[in-house]
Amino acid sequence: MKKSLILRAVLFVLFLGAPGAFAQNCKLVSAEGLKGEELKVVAVDPRSRDVMFVGTQRGLYHRDTKSKIWSVVEFPGGVGAVNQILFGPAKNEVYTATDEGLYLLNSESKEAIKLFDRSNELEKKCSSVCISKDNYIFAGTGSGLFVKKKDEWIKLGAPFSDKGIISLFCSQDIVYAAIDSGVYKSHDHGKSWEQIYNIYSSEGVDDPQGIVDDPADVRDGSELSLRHITGLEDNSSLLYIATGSGVFLTKNGGQTWTALPLAGLDALDLRFLLADSKTKEIFAASKSGAYRCKDGQWQLFFPGYNCRYLAAKDGLLYVITDRDIFECSGFRAGADVDTQEDDAAVYLFKNEPTVQEVHGMAIEYAEVSNQKIKDWRRRAAGKAFLPQVSIGVDRNTTDLWHWEGGSTTKTDDDVLRRGNDSIDWGVSLKWDLGEIIYNNAQTSIDTRSKLLVELRNDILSEVTRLYFERRKLQMEALSNYDLSKKAELDKKLRILELTALIDRLTGGNFSRFLKSSE
Repeated sequence: MKKSLILRAVLFVLFLGAPGAFAQNCKLVSAEGLKGEELKVVAVDPRSRDVMFVGTQRGLYHRDTKSKIWSVVEFPGGVGAVNQILFGPAKNEVYTATDEGLYLLNSESKEAIKLFDRSNELEKKCSSVCISKDNYIFAGTGSGLFVKKKDEWIKLGAPFSDKGIISLFCSQDIVYAAIDSGVYKSHDHGKSWEQIYNIYSSEGVDDPQGIVDDPADVRDGSELSLRHITGLEDNSSLLYIATGSGVFLTKNGGQTWTALPLAGLDALDLRFLLADSKTKEIFAASKSGAYRCKDGQWQLFFPGYNCRYLAAKDGLLYVITDRDIFECSGFRAGADVDTQEDDAAVYLFKNEPTVQEVHGMAIEYAEVSNQKIKDWRRRAAGKAFLPQVSIGVDRNTTDLWHWEGGSTTKTDDDVLRRGNDSIDWGVSLKWDLGEIIYNNAQTSIDTRSKLLVELRNDILSEVTRLYFERRKLQMEALSNYDLSKKAELDKKLRILELTALIDRLTGGNFSRFLKSSE
């Protein structure tokens, strides 16, 4: 009992002991007034932390700085889902990209005007917006890219035409635009475009840490398409790209790319990237939580389910899930997460495997490691050096028959003889040197490789989800004193259920690890 109370006390240090605390250094922001709507995006005014907006599936909400209550912002004709909120270069300018077009809102008066509207439903759906240094406004839609020049919206042609725009980013006078298969860059306000990244090609991608084992392993399938692009407004040569196979970085405007480490990151369900202009750090939102890239490694600082969007301001990071908003602290430039709290987390779960160790268990049990693919390719390449062996046997026999005996009368001593009986044999070796360059087995390996990678990603995604759902329940069970007996029992049963589900994916190695550490 005493040990349990000590653990609970340590955990309250971990959670800052504050009501509504959910994860390390994170606290729940009141959602009063949001009417339980599904959340999509969040934005904080870079000039004032008191000005905050949240976009939902059905509208835009503003937070009152005094009452902390959210109120809906009225738009002429309604807006539907809000896809992006961007604070403009002028004071009080808020650009809101919605399913019903692009609006310009005054953050003080809450008056809104529609800037962009189309009769075509796909063209009307504004997914992304960015503003260049010389005040050119770009609107990405479900069917093409538009730019505002002298109060007139012009639809740009190739390479976009009627393609859906995934994400836009403007830095200085450079515009970056992403579709599901690639990223393009323009120096001249959209008159001409240069493709700087192709998701189906590994050309120009520097992978010094071996993150990309094989281009066929990570770039074949819609699951691995582009998700988001971002960068720093004061550095037009730097750009981050989020894909289902990881995060890629260019520091020279797309001439070369570097794959950031995958360790610790749920890349398969990656949704959003945030580059903090103050700390120069990169953050990521994924289905399993929010991550911070620190010293070349990803750290899960918020294990919340279904994370969607991030916003930063003065060392604070705002994280939204589909239903909740959280404010996380401890992200000042050069600052690290509270080491005492890190030590507490290590102490509480020091006898349990890390999520990376559980990933390894699942990969080993399902036999879906990258090594298997490499072995297939190595053996297929070695096949060309093995010759085709053929052995021939030839038996030569003459037709000379004669009797051998002692008299003219045939007796048992007479022998029928066959002459000139012999056997010839030979061995031949044959090589097909063309198979050294390519052999038909590679086609089969490519197909099996694709299926194996998809299976591995599915397994790891499920393991990650189960692992952090179990960890969340463990924390809640330890930190909540006011749980009823039934609620406490329900949590314990759910933890056991999640343990069993993880065991199913690891062949029981998860529980064996827990028992061996007791």
